[in-house]
Amino acid sequence: MTREVEMGSPEKSTQASVETGITGRRPAGSERARYQLDSSGRFVDVNDAFTDLAGRDREALLGEHVSTVIDESDADRYRVAVGKLRQSGPLTDTDLAVTLGRPDADPLACTVHLTALAGDESGWNSLGVVHPRTGDPQPATNDYAAVLDDVLGSNGDVGVFLFDESDALRWANESAAAYFDVARERLLGADRRRLVEEEFRDAVAEPTAFTDAMLTADEDAATFECRVEPGTGRRERVLERRRRPITGGQFAGGHVELFYDVTERRRHERERKRYRAIVENARDIAYTIDSNGRFSYISHRIKDALDVAHEEFVGTSVETITRRMVDDDDDQRAFLELVDDLLAGERRDGRLQVTMTDSAGEEMIVDVRLSTVELDGAVELLVGTTRDVTDEVHRRTELRRERDLNEHLLRTAPIGIVVHSPDGEILRTNDRAETILGVGQAELTGRDCDDLSSTLVDADGEPIPTDHLPSRRVVDTGEPVFDYECGVVQPSGETRWALGNAAPVHGPDGELDRVVGVFSDITEHRERERELETERAFTDAVHNSIPDLVYAFDDHGRFIRWNDRGAEVSGYDDGELAGKHVLDFIPEEDHEMIWNAIEDVTEGSVERRETRMVTKDGTEIPYEFSAAPIVDEDGDLFGFAGVGRDISEQKERERTLKEQNERLERLNRINAVIRDIDQALVSASSRDEIEAAVCERLAAADTYRFAWIGREQQTDRTITPTATAGRDDGYLEEITVRTDESPAGQGPAGRAYRTREIQVCQNVRADPVFEQVRDAVDSYDFQSIASIPIVYEDTLYGVLSVYADEPFSFGEMEQAVLAELGETIGHAISGLQAKRALLTERTTAVTVEFRDDDTFLFALSERIDCTLTFEGGVYRSDDALLYYVTVDGATAEEIRAVAAEFSYVENLRIVSEYDDVCVIELEPPSPPMLEMVSDHGGTITEASASDGTATITFEFPSGSDVHELLARFRERFDHVTLVSQRETEQSVQTHHQFREALTERLTDRQQAALEIAYYAEYFDWPRGSTGEELADTLSVSPPTFHKHLRLAERKLVGAILDDVGRENQG
Repeated sequence: MTREVEMGSPEKSTQASVETGITGRRPAGSERARYQLDSSGRFVDVNDAFTDLAGRDREALLGEHVSTVIDESDADRYRVAVGKLRQSGPLTDTDLAVTLGRPDADPLACTVHLTALAGDESGWNSLGVVHPRTGDPQPATNDYAAVLDDVLGSNGDVGVFLFDESDALRWANESAAAYFDVARERLLGADRRRLVEEEFRDAVAEPTAFTDAMLTADEDAATFECRVEPGTGRRERVLERRRRPITGGQFAGGHVELFYDVTERRRHERERKRYRAIVENARDIAYTIDSNGRFSYISHRIKDALDVAHEEFVGTSVETITRRMVDDDDDQRAFLELVDDLLAGERRDGRLQVTMTDSAGEEMIVDVRLSTVELDGAVELLVGTTRDVTDEVHRRTELRRERDLNEHLLRTAPIGIVVHSPDGEILRTNDRAETILGVGQAELTGRDCDDLSSTLVDADGEPIPTDHLPSRRVVDTGEPVFDYECGVVQPSGETRWALGNAAPVHGPDGELDRVVGVFSDITEHRERERELETERAFTDAVHNSIPDLVYAFDDHGRFIRWNDRGAEVSGYDDGELAGKHVLDFIPEEDHEMIWNAIEDVTEGSVERRETRMVTKDGTEIPYEFSAAPIVDEDGDLFGFAGVGRDISEQKERERTLKEQNERLERLNRINAVIRDIDQALVSASSRDEIEAAVCERLAAADTYRFAWIGREQQTDRTITPTATAGRDDGYLEEITVRTDESPAGQGPAGRAYRTREIQVCQNVRADPVFEQVRDAVDSYDFQSIASIPIVYEDTLYGVLSVYADEPFSFGEMEQAVLAELGETIGHAISGLQAKRALLTERTTAVTVEFRDDDTFLFALSERIDCTLTFEGGVYRSDDALLYYVTVDGATAEEIRAVAAEFSYVENLRIVSEYDDVCVIELEPPSPPMLEMVSDHGGTITEASASDGTATITFEFPSGSDVHELLARFRERFDHVTLVSQRETEQSVQTHHQFREALTERLTDRQQAALEIAYYAEYFDWPRGSTGEELADTLSVSPPTFHKHLRLAERKLVGAILDDVGRENQG
């Protein structure tokens, strides 16, 4: 059998190990009879062999004294032997011959081998092994190793090592081997030092300290603790090592090493320390009172709480301490009565509050709790705690006061208050809620919020869904709801309007505990607000219907409001206008003027000022502001209001009118100059006089600084001044103007020459065209330039440039006038050239050859190998020019085939065709060469083409410059070659000479037919005679008459047109 033994002390562990060894080592038939006695000599364990030998049951023996089984004659001797054994120390032994008394059998002579064992606190235990004496005398057995193996071999709580006097290990139990993770068989016979340094070292946590302690000879180190680390087949343990010498017997001079497993004891000790630390550091003061009414323990917290030393309490009576530290008699009596009742067992626990005074004289309110601890039904001690609840009591008192105040506010508040649970049950209301809801408090309390006889409606009078109500939203979301407006339709049918808030109230656990709703009656306020809104809407409508800005500012100049026009013009929204000052909308240079006007307004006057309004983006708009003071009902001034009128258009009209007047004045001056120029042009006798007169009169006007006219030089394509006037200050000598696309040709004069349109530079200082000559330009005072081409009928005679002192001097109307002036000058030059052509007897004859595959007449002569002769050109009534050309060597079909390849030849007509000679009529491409020549005062005297080359002779007044015409020809045709240029005398034919020449051309019949037709009014309308009548007069047939007349007419027209070459065709 196995007894449960307390596993806390090494001694009890040893006892348990012995007990286990007695009953569990050998089979029943071979085991020796053994027993174990406690320090008083009573049986604590026996094995079956002993019970058989003694003739008694195990249960009968346990607890009995050993004397019950030993003969009385051996009792004293047995006690003496055991006493000596205990004096010798543990594991000492002796043999004793005794007689066992057996109840149902004869006494048995035996030899008892006694071994001393470590026992509990009361003394030593002993182990006895009984050997019956047979006929042969039994030898005394002193085999300690065998005994220990039988007794302690399997003990799991103590490890035992037995060393002889040479420090050789003679025995070890299984627990010892397991503790250090070595096989027991390997240990026996080993030297103690080797075991410690080699076998045990790896199993312990601190091997060096363990080795030093085990091998030291210092007796003070005989007892120490070590920690065995966990490993294969073992767990972490705390072992306590004890060393005991053996003074007698077989192993005298040796010693026993005992390793007790104290893991659990150390754990309990740590728990006790932890518990004590908790008690000492707890907020409460812990203490015990013994059965005599004295403090037996009190935690050190007493020092911090009451500034009283711990020692002053322990051992002092409760009454003494109470009288010293509790001033109030009632508190003293109540506490002492509670202690007395508890010690008397009349109560098991108790609690009360008392007021104490600490050593500094400060009062504190404490909560006292006491309970009893009983032992064997009697009160052993009282366990108590005392906690400082001064702040808590004060908070509770304040809370009570606050609750009382809230209760008073709830009853007297001018707003309705409803408190309900999360599930909607109304818990509290006040009188004002009753008034607003129209339901009594008795009816409201305990009702569900959704089950009221009142109905909540929205602004449109529609019932509000339950889940939209503020209280329900608080329950659903856990968030407060503010400024919820609704109507309350009372049971009486009256509707009141309320504005309310609802908020959650959370319990200590953070969960929603209740919902508080507060609401005020805003019915009257709502009515007033509606009236104000109506009035304001009317006022706003009136103000917003005004196209001007209507505004109001306070007496400090801060913004109050304005109509929609103000927001539209300024660009500010309502949030940005808050706090704006009136001067924030006025340019800084006008601040003083406007503020002075405002001060005049605040004194009662009405003021009007023109300034500019500054918008959000910095734009300044011309405005006229009027302002008047505004006062309250008491007549006190609180601001000013007025109207702002956008006068941008007015200012623009004024500016425009001013500019128009200035332009008209300027144009009048210019027109006066131009009229003067026109008169000068009429009287001018040469081109140089025309150009000089123009420049002089323009420069003489106060409108312009200087003027000049230039012509292109063909050699280098520069424009050279031919006439100048005014204050150019040498500018014309410093610059070069070209007609090409080079940088020097990008100014107004060069562009005007190329485009034949007026070109203007309104701001010379800022124009990038003048960047390369910036230094030169900046040194002169002119600011703007206008360059006007001198053109007439597509003929460019030069460029007129005019300079002004101010920028932007040339408006559109002025530009148009100047452009017209250029045409007038060109017309004058052209007319002068024509006049010279009529009056001069000398002409310039110029012969030029042309080649151009894109010109129809030139290409026709090459493709068909024919010869073309230009007969002349005639303008139709629609001003379209028609060419008449004789083609020799080509048929009409061939001519039409070539013409089809040229898109611009649309109206070609075959006038006549005979003997491979055709006369064709066509419209030349624009501009026609005939017009180009005519524009330069010339005529075509002869023109023919063959093999793709056209040879044309022109006649110009003597002294004419044909370079510009040649330049235009080169722009028009691929190849232009000047063949000759010569001066010739122009013959002047008299009327008589003309008649003689004409008579020479006519035959007698032709002359007779022409004269009779003229005199017989054949050419009148209506005719005076018919052809048949005239034929009869001449005695010829009508066809013959018409033939002679037609030939005569042709020769007459040819003479007039000076086309002598056509006479042979008759």
